[in-house]
Amino acid sequence: MYDIGNSRFLKQALLVLLLTAMGMKTYAQEDHRNVVRLFRLDGSFSTELPVKISSEGKSEGFGFTLRDARLEADSMGFLTRLRSVLTIANSDAKRRITEVEWRLDVYDEALHSLSQRVLQTDKVNIYAGETGVASAKIGAVLPDRMVVLLQLIRVAFADGSAWSPMEQCSLGEDLRTISCKSK
Repeated sequence: MYDIGNSRFLKQALLVLLLTAMGMKTYAQEDHRNVVRLFRLDGSFSTELPVKISSEGKSEGFGFTLRDARLEADSMGFLTRLRSVLTIANSDAKRRITEVEWRLDVYDEALHSLSQRVLQTDKVNIYAGETGVASAKIGAVLPDRMVVLLQLIRVAFADGSAWSPMEQCSLGEDLRTISCKSK
């Protein structure tokens, strides 16, 4: 008689089915968290929002991780100074990160509309296996209550190579769902 409990093939097939049913979407979400974050600003400090990410394609290994990101806002009359701070971990064993570029899409939370789109960049030296910080400031007329989509656009390495995302992400009308589509 055949013992199903000890069947190596059956165990592997069940494992694949289980991972497919439960984990594929989670992996896509986690991969995109390496390059996309969503924040709500109401006053000086931001809070990171949970998001739903829908994506057309697969994400590849990046060689780095966006460990943390935060936004700080200072009101200066009718202008707002917005500072973004990104913590990047370089998991590439051989290459040094020399530049990080990201985009901020600022939405007016009350109107549910795009208010500003800003590209920011910072020259950094993040060696293999280390973690570093990239930051930049902007001054602009911004809404009182805003939702900000932060997306990494480019990471440059000392050897002249660079990473950029295969997909462009945008925020849905509900200001909580991010959809990423191939460029």
